[in-house]
Amino acid sequence: MGNTAEPKGLDPHIVSGVLESNVIRALFEGLVGEHPSKDGVALPGVAEKWYSVDTTRPDEWVFEIRKDAQWSDGTPLTAEDFLFSFRRLLTPALASDYSFMLYYIKDAEPYHKSQRSYL
Repeated sequence: MGNTAEPKGLDPHIVSGVLESNVIRALFEGLVGEHPSKDGVALPGVAEKWYSVDTTRPDEWVFEIRKDAQWSDGTPLTAEDFLFSFRRLLTPALASDYSFMLYYIKDAEPYHKSQRSYL
């Protein structure tokens, strides 16, 4: 990895430094890959495929998680794990610098701004 110092923390929702981000990227995998293919197409991550529920209104997507996806202790990784993570990142009390990055999710911004109690 080439880090020149120890990370200040490893909570993926509140790290803000490059050093910590390098470690987090090595520890966690998203639904799709961090870098697209050369032609700009998203590459699979934990999700092996994804598709729009309604191609005329592409605001609802289904992500099919790899059957072999698991935590380091062998516990299967589920959609609920991603939902928990998204909700936690948007929790106002956490005050994450990067909450806004999930505002593309329906109702994420009002949830983050305490204008909605459920996401």
